[in-house]
Amino acid sequence: MTSYANPSPSPAGAVIADPIQGAGVSQTYVPGSLRVPPGFVGQWSTDGGNSFSSTDPGTATDVVQARSAAVLSPATATSTLLTAPASPVNTFTGGDGFIPIVYTATINGVSTPEIWNLYHFVATGPNVACTNRLTNGPCPSPTGAARNWPQPMNSSAVGALTGDVGSSLDPKFVVIGSKLYYPGVSSASGFTKIGVGCLDLQAQQSCGFTPLQTAVADAGGNAVSGVVQTPNGKMYVFSSNGQILCFDPSSNGACGVFGIGMPADRTASTSPTPTGLAGTLDAIAGKVYVTEVNATSTGALIGCFDPAAGGACAGWTTPKTISTGPIGSVFSAYSLFTAYSPAGTATSVCSTVAGDSGTPPTGTAVCFDFAGNPVAAPPGLSTLLAANNFGASTVYMPPAVLTPPGHHLESLFPVWGGASNNICYDWVAQAACSSFGTGGSLQGPANVHGGDTRPYGYAFDGQCAFGLGDAGYLWSMDPITGQSPCVKTKATTTLDPRQFYCDGATGHYSAYGTLQLAGLTAANVDYASSFVTVTDSANNPIATLPINPATQSTDLSAVPVTTTAPITVRADIALNNTSDFTTNTPSMTVTFVGDPVQMCFQTIVANDCTITSIADQSTQSTTGFPPTTSNTVTLQVPPGPTCRSVPSTTSPPAVPTGGTTSATTGGTTSAPTGGTTSATTATSTGPANTPISPPLLTLPPSPALAAVPPPGPVGGTTATGIPLAGTQPTSPITPAAPPLVSLSAPSPATSLSTTPPSPSSSPPLPSPTRSRVPGPSPSARVSGSRKSSPPTASPSSTKGGAPFFSDPIVGAIDNKPGFDESAPLAFVVLIPAFMAAVAVAAAAIRRRSR
Repeated sequence: MTSYANPSPSPAGAVIADPIQGAGVSQTYVPGSLRVPPGFVGQWSTDGGNSFSSTDPGTATDVVQARSAAVLSPATATSTLLTAPASPVNTFTGGDGFIPIVYTATINGVSTPEIWNLYHFVATGPNVACTNRLTNGPCPSPTGAARNWPQPMNSSAVGALTGDVGSSLDPKFVVIGSKLYYPGVSSASGFTKIGVGCLDLQAQQSCGFTPLQTAVADAGGNAVSGVVQTPNGKMYVFSSNGQILCFDPSSNGACGVFGIGMPADRTASTSPTPTGLAGTLDAIAGKVYVTEVNATSTGALIGCFDPAAGGACAGWTTPKTISTGPIGSVFSAYSLFTAYSPAGTATSVCSTVAGDSGTPPTGTAVCFDFAGNPVAAPPGLSTLLAANNFGASTVYMPPAVLTPPGHHLESLFPVWGGASNNICYDWVAQAACSSFGTGGSLQGPANVHGGDTRPYGYAFDGQCAFGLGDAGYLWSMDPITGQSPCVKTKATTTLDPRQFYCDGATGHYSAYGTLQLAGLTAANVDYASSFVTVTDSANNPIATLPINPATQSTDLSAVPVTTTAPITVRADIALNNTSDFTTNTPSMTVTFVGDPVQMCFQTIVANDCTITSIADQSTQSTTGFPPTTSNTVTLQVPPGPTCRSVPSTTSPPAVPTGGTTSATTGGTTSAPTGGTTSATTATSTGPANTPISPPLLTLPPSPALAAVPPPGPVGGTTATGIPLAGTQPTSPITPAAPPLVSLSAPSPATSLSTTPPSPSSSPPLPSPTRSRVPGPSPSARVSGSRKSSPPTASPSSTKGGAPFFSDPIVGAIDNKPGFDESAPLAFVVLIPAFMAAVAVAAAAIRRRSR
């Protein structure tokens, strides 16, 4: 276990190396045992440290090390970079994109935020584009190479981009991992083969097309709308045949065709043109709702599909009427949305009448509860929508539902045509968003394509809204104010102090510390609109805290450290401008108050009588400081029964097979320093119950130990609560945790100690089961009191005791009778600040009887 504290006042590179002395001879590294704290990476060497690998090579390891390119200061912390504001302004996407798709890709190993869009109503040729949010330019390939956009989509094998598949007029999407599922139409079938297409956003290539139905021919490829997903995991699209089609992403196959009473769509001979679906669909409260223009041109309808019933929802056997009268717009049923109560509960499904000359008038929100009964529209919503009526060209598109940080649940309604308006409705206030644009309405935005955006839809990344429209431009917008571009940034990190320690002890940390911003100029931040939120492991809110402008930090010490770990800390930062992201690398660091962080690994001592000791020494280097080497710690390995060189003249014969051993209560043992020790009051009993004296034990010279309590009766406990051996089992067992025992050391200063592992403490090293082998009887166990003598530089183990070294050496020896020398040794290295000191905690073991 290596403990490290960064001596630098700022992040610095650090390497902590620990050669395994006598690797492969006296001791062997335990594969998989290396643990490093957050912020470090583990590395292994098999050539004495000349080269290192990031892959554990197993028992051939002779040096382990922990490396950090920029260990934090203090090291009891975690840090993350602030994302540069994604502020697309006048970013031309090359085509008629619909709803933006927010995705974070890994480009050449770097996390990169992107926005994708599929050109709707395009069945052939290049029809998908990707914008890099950090540069507002084209997305590079996954390897970082430049790439041209748009690219075509296809229905053939993975990787091919032959351009034979397009998306529909209403390309809603579902994203699972890196896979984007969209409503697809195959041009190879004369635009009659409809289904679900797949695009891998990470690989930037097609992942196939699954045909689901042959639909009414449509020259524009608009015979399908969708895709949505319900809680059963299935996806659904709506076809121009008036049916719900099911797609199972787990098998990439069809899973049913369902009628819900909706009529077939208009055919190619029906006016007005273009032909095809003029509605949409959405998944609301576990059901699928569909809107469409009636095939007989008498108005717009809304229907409901229940996946559990495999048919129309209860109360929806007959579709409901949205509007009646002559159709003045092919998009008259394009709006479909959920209405919410002030508490945020979904209460009804609604659609907005578009540029029709029928009844009710344009801008009216028509709503039904989930049982199919007509209900009143949310207060003021129809008035807000009707105020943005620009005649027959007015088309209300599906809104985006979002909750900006620190604000209310709201819906953003895009209005195609007319003045290109964006409308915001606050569901908590049941009114227009008070701070959005003017009276909840914003034109344009004015700085994007001269305000001519003709918005289709929005995406939300947790802070900013992104819009796409008929004009082919991508823009960002503050969902609270409507300001464009949206100049906000955020950072989120999870902090679990337990992950920084691996010795199994408690008490390593006492409090959370601070959140500190770096790389930001105070004048460039709107701190009044910035804040920090803290949530627990179940995502329950703990606190919302301000950021101190003077220190650019937030005090987290009031967050209870004992009941909340791990915590997730998020900073939402509003900016006055983005200049810091062109000159600096802004970051956020979250700290806790605790001991130096730890690295751990284990070794196994060789089963060899000639191995009488093991040693450990570590080195560390921190950028800007001279490297340091620790003192060498040598741990004596006591011999097992067959390795002891001084036989007892009173040694008893071996206990016959079937015999038992016992220790007489009240017996004591002692030995002069460097001498021999024997237990004189124990008895061994054979079948005839004949008393036999115990063997004489010879121990190597050892440093003085502070009082180690003598054992009590066999099977009982010592005064410190350490279990004593009773009848020895033959099955493998794991030894108990050692007691806390002190050992004098030559160098001085502050005494350090540790405690036995606890299930609720920091995660300990893995403890492989140790083989139980024949050893001395409990009666021959040496567990007595030794008098102090001058300390040596080579502490040894002691039977029945578990000495802990004091500063600058901390260690633990767990010596249990009957365990072989293949039990692992856990090495501990303490490096406070940049001064190296070593602590070797060795699970010392008895030698196997040979």
